[in-house]
Amino acid sequence: MLVRALSGKQSMIWKTEPVPEDYCEKEAVFVWLAGMGCSMGNVKMTMEINDKYKLPFYTTRKEKCEVSEKNGIFLSYVNNMTDG
Repeated sequence: MLVRALSGKQSMIWKTEPVPEDYCEKEAVFVWLAGMGCSMGNVKMTMEINDKYKLPFYTTRKEKCEVSEKNGIFLSYVNNMTDG
């Protein structure tokens, strides 16, 4: 899947199974593979969960980036390969 951040209106959707209602751990973790290009510099993106929670972050060429929000959402991504 490829989405270009040209106008700020493009989006990408990942769907997961719901967290089971009887899940009793403190937090749930979802893992997925993704590619992110940032040849135009740091671009603001927003991760939304269930159209309810929003977590803004910026594209980066750093090896690791972590972003969190007061509502408990935490995004961590690791750069395994840089092209070009």
